[in-house]
Amino acid sequence: GGIAMKKLLVLTLTASLLTLQGTGCFVNGEAFAQAQKAYVSAYNKEGVCTVKLAKYKGLNAAIDTAENYEKRANEFIGYLKTDLVMYDEVSRPVQPGDTVTIDITKAGKQSGTYLDDFGSFSYTVGENEDVLFYKTLSEGIIGMQKGQEKVMTVKDTMYSNIRNAETVIEDRVKVKVNAVQLAYKGEMDENWFQKAKGEYDKAYYLIFFADVNNLEEFKERVKTITKTTDKLSAGGQIVEQVAENSEVVFNEDYLNSEIDKVMKDYEEYCKSTNINLEDYLASEGYSGIEQKRQALREVIIAEKKLEYVKEAIMAAENMNALSDQDYSDIYEFFFNIKNKDKAGVIDVFKNIYDEEYAASGYDEKVIDDALKELKLDMMLYKNANIEIKELDFNY
Repeated sequence: GGIAMKKLLVLTLTASLLTLQGTGCFVNGEAFAQAQKAYVSAYNKEGVCTVKLAKYKGLNAAIDTAENYEKRANEFIGYLKTDLVMYDEVSRPVQPGDTVTIDITKAGKQSGTYLDDFGSFSYTVGENEDVLFYKTLSEGIIGMQKGQEKVMTVKDTMYSNIRNAETVIEDRVKVKVNAVQLAYKGEMDENWFQKAKGEYDKAYYLIFFADVNNLEEFKERVKTITKTTDKLSAGGQIVEQVAENSEVVFNEDYLNSEIDKVMKDYEEYCKSTNINLEDYLASEGYSGIEQKRQALREVIIAEKKLEYVKEAIMAAENMNALSDQDYSDIYEFFFNIKNKDKAGVIDVFKNIYDEEYAASGYDEKVIDDALKELKLDMMLYKNANIEIKELDFNY
């Protein structure tokens, strides 16, 4: 829940740049271990843990070569050309290949299709022809106009236990066509950019379009984000190394309360599905509740150790609050754009939240927490010994 929310920006990049991820940045573990002679500070989280923090500055990391960033950006631009699907409205009757938005409701006695799963939805006419429902739906929709309603027969298949085979069933449905669109297939030119910016200047795609005004700037932004991903990766991997070399001692009551929360979820699930908890744990390979609790203990320690090592570094660096200059610096680090004011930065990152998350009540504090983690990665990167080398990457 909360931890995942605070990792918004890193998760955003992971989702949108998944095809760019390769080996990322390297940390020289042996050199790090040799340099690790003493803890640099202590941190106490009341009722949770104590941290003896290992050295976190002057560590080794690597980023890719300029030539590779060019290649990676060009490859990802090709991916975006396919992924950012845009449409033009058409006023003619529906043809195969059109994407239609329809309302579909029951219109008579139903014999058992999965029609109850539908209400209003979009699909491309002529696709999924191997599914009888879509094949017969398309046959009825072809030739209809936007705004037109029609009662038609659709067919579906259902497995019959009695016949031990699939049987064809029919349903009468009423279909209303709300929109008829054709996928835009133009070249990635200035027109494409303007359409894409208009369509995708929201949610996580905003990282490609914020403060970008033309195709040339857009392509430069993709290169910037590609490089930023490696910088964030460097920060994240340094945190992992610091956690490995730090001493974190957790309060037993705290660990047990965290384990209890997870076990309660298991118990509620088993109760709702009428499954015996011991049997369910056995199906997961556990001999009993105690073995499961021990496994959870190890997982929670590993996860929480990273969290509180980060918190310890932030405390050592006095990162309890962001200054107006921090907002500008983070934006420059992230987007390579200078002098963005606090309000402008918050506005951009508010929009990076997708609509589903925004509806859950994300607020400015959560954005600040995410930006603090970015500030941490930025600080670790800027204080690392950075080597430029050709990294392995694949799409």
